Amino acid sequence: MEQHSQRGRMLGRCSMLLVLAIHSVQLILGFKVEAGVKTTEVEYVDKSTGVEHEVRCLRRKLLDETLSNELPSGTIRFSSQLVSIEESGHLKLLHLADGTTIKTKVLIGCDGVNSEVAKWLGFKKATFDARCAIRGYAVYKEVKELEENPLKMKEFVLSKLGKLPDNIKDVFGRTKVDDLVCSPLRYRAPWEILWADISTDNVCVSGDACHPMTPDLGQGFCSALEDGVVLAKCLAEAFARSSTGEKCSQEEEYERIKMSLSKYAKERRWRAFDLVSTAYMVGHLQFTTENVISFLRNKFLAPHMVTMLMKKATYDCGMLKAST
Repeated sequence: MEQHSQRGRMLGRCSMLLVLAIHSVQLILGFKVEAGVKTTEVEYVDKSTGVEHEVRCLRRKLLDETLSNELPSGTIRFSSQLVSIEESGHLKLLHLADGTTIKTKVLIGCDGVNSEVAKWLGFKKATFDARCAIRGYAVYKEVKELEENPLKMKEFVLSKLGKLPDNIKDVFGRTKVDDLVCSPLRYRAPWEILWADISTDNVCVSGDACHPMTPDLGQGFCSALEDGVVLAKCLAEAFARSSTGEKCSQEEEYERIKMSLSKYAKERRWRAFDLVSTAYMVGHLQFTTENVISFLRNKFLAPHMVTMLMKKATYDCGMLKAST
């Protein structure tokens, strides 16, 4: 950990293994919280290429604003909860809570872990993991009660840090209470991702609506962005004009949309299965209280678990071509 790092993102978990990712670091460190003993130290370098892995500390609000600012004014409708979906020929009719009805050629459910679109496709409710994550954001200037009371949430986290080194405790101490979030963890059963319909006709799901996962890999939001890139490429093919520049018929366009969403689902299914399964496994290895597994984790598995974080983040979902 370098003291001149400008920003650090912490994932505060009351577990035996704590991993901190700090911008501009050379190492990832793992600790046994109760004893303050370092269990692993892994270089933040891709050994196959010798290139340092990139870490970016990015607040979700800033990313949301940046992406939304690229859209035409009026594209995003707020306070528009989806109530039901109705079929109308090749179109879908979306009935909103405010009484509005929207017609659409393509319905992409990005409506989170409680997705109405996923429910329409036949997905079950996401499973609770019996854990909560308290996450925060600390800024370095030099180089049911917890959810409602951020100050008590911070006190709770600090009380669980055991004998960790003071410079690591300082990350939590510097985090403002307004930047702390407590949320129950939920995930989609991996086998459901394999068996269920990620797409049907001109409807599909992405992000947490498709593959909610525990935060143990730090890949939830990242995988949603991957979904977006793959989906954009597939839909671009569906809406591309012919070599003569003529538009296709509604029937042909509908079939092309179905094929593009099916292609998207096929490409993303195994990636989502891999991330959800691995995140679940890593999370429960960290939190287990079984003596033998705890011993193996602290003595042998910790470096592999940290390395896995980097490997799962190294994924190429392709490039988007600029429209002409």
